[in-house]
Amino acid sequence: MFAGGATLEAIEAVGQADGRARTKVLGTLEALVDKSLVVRDAEPAAAALRVRLLEPVREYALEQLAAAGDELPTRERHARFFTDLAQRVGRLVPDPTQVRHFAALEVEHDNLRAALAWYLERGTPEAAEAGLRLTGPLAAFWWTRGSFEEGARWCGAMLGQAGPLPVGSRPTSARIKTASAAGLLMTSRGEFGRARASLDLALDLARRAGESTLVVEALDYLGVLGLYQGDLAAARRWLEEALPLARDAGETGWEVFILTNLGRVALELDELGPARALTERALAVGGTLGAPLVASRSALLNLGRVAAREGEVEAALTHYREALRQMESVGSPHSVAVCLQGLADLVQQRGHWARAARLLGAADGLLATSGALLQVPDQQACERTFRSVRAQLGPARFAELVAVGRTLGRARIMREALVDEPSSSTSRRRRGGPLGVPAPDVAAPSAPGQPGRVRPGRAHPAPHVSGRPGCGGGRRQPAG
Repeated sequence: MFAGGATLEAIEAVGQADGRARTKVLGTLEALVDKSLVVRDAEPAAAALRVRLLEPVREYALEQLAAAGDELPTRERHARFFTDLAQRVGRLVPDPTQVRHFAALEVEHDNLRAALAWYLERGTPEAAEAGLRLTGPLAAFWWTRGSFEEGARWCGAMLGQAGPLPVGSRPTSARIKTASAAGLLMTSRGEFGRARASLDLALDLARRAGESTLVVEALDYLGVLGLYQGDLAAARRWLEEALPLARDAGETGWEVFILTNLGRVALELDELGPARALTERALAVGGTLGAPLVASRSALLNLGRVAAREGEVEAALTHYREALRQMESVGSPHSVAVCLQGLADLVQQRGHWARAARLLGAADGLLATSGALLQVPDQQACERTFRSVRAQLGPARFAELVAVGRTLGRARIMREALVDEPSSSTSRRRRGGPLGVPAPDVAAPSAPGQPGRVRPGRAHPAPHVSGRPGCGGGRRQPAG
C-alpha cells in the first residue's frame, strides 16, 4: 500500500493498530526484516525509522489485500493519514517553522502522490473535496521545492474533478486554497492567463466565504503575478489592498511577504528610498516571528538589489550572500538561481568574468530543472549581465564556462558564490584564474569576428542567441 516506504506511525494508522496490535505490528516487522522481506530505509532526511517492502513482496501483499476485500478501506485510511500530515504542515503557512517540516513531506512525496491519485481515481465529489484538502496545503511545499509543473497539474486535476461550486453553496477553504495554489504555481511557469483566472476565482470565493486570510493570500499572489508580468502598477494595487487586511487579521507572516513584494515593486520603479524602507520593515516584522521566513530571505535579496542600484557593490555582495545561504538551506532551487544571477552581476563588476559565467551557468541549470521563469525585472537584469560577461570573454569561452557552471554540484556552486576574491582594483597583475581564465581585469583576447574588450558600465549590443543561458533555463517570458 505504501509507496516509497513508511514510518511505524503510518503503518499503525493505516493498519488500524492500537494497544496490543501495535506490539504485533512491531513483531511482524521484525520478523519480515529478519527474512529480508522488509528493508530498513536509510533515508537521511527521515526523522523516524522507515521500512519498505521489496517490490515483489509489495505486489503480492496488494493482491492479497484486494482478494480479502480490504483494499478500498485501507487505501482510504492511507490517503486520510497523508492528508492529515499535509494539513499539519499546511497550518504552519507562513510560519517560519514550516520549512523545517518540509523534510517530512519530501520523504513522503511518493505516498502523497499515491493519495492524490487515489482521490482522482475514486472520481466522486466527496473524494475530490478530500483531495482539495491535500492539494491546498502542499502548494508552499511544491513552490519552495520548485515542483511547479507537478503542483499545478495536481491542483488543476483536483479542481476539475470537484467541478463548479453548486449555486448557494459556501466555498470551502480547501477549494479556495487550491485555486490560489494553482494560480501561484502557474505564474511561476509563465501560464499567466490561467494563473489570473485561478487567482480571480480564489479571490472571489474567499470574499464570498468571508475568509480574510485567504483573501490576503489571493491578493499577495496576484501581486506576484504582476511582478512576473512586469505590470508594476497592478502588482502595487493588489499588494496595497492586501497589506491592511493582513495587519487587521493579525497575519504577521503574510505581512512580511506583502512588504517584501511592495519593496520589490518600489525598487523596479526606481523608488530606492521607499524600497529600502519597505524591505527593512519586512525584515523587522519577520524578526518578531523568531526565525527567518522565506519572505525575509527575499527581503535580504531586495536589500542587495537596492545596494547594487546605489553603487554599493560590497554591501550588495554581503546581502546577496546571506540571502543565498538561507535560500540554499530551504532547498529552493529557483530562489537560489535568482541569487546566483545577482551575484554574477556583482562579481563581473569586480572584474571576475569567468566566475560570473560559471554562476550564470549554475543558475541556468537550476532554473531548467524546476521549469521556472524569472520575473520580468530579474530576466532583464540577467540579460544585461549576460551581454556584459559574454562581451568580455568572447562567445566561445563564455559558452564553455556556462557549460561548466551547469554541471557544478551543490558544494561547488556555494564555493563559487560565497568565497571572496579581491576585486580587479586591488590586483592588477595578469595571472591565471580558474580554468585558465586571464586575470580578473583583463578580458580574453578577441577572436576574428568576436567582440573585443568592453569597458564595464558601457552598453553593448546583444548578439542573437536562442535560449540564452542563465536567463530562465532557456525559456523566455511569454508575450502578454
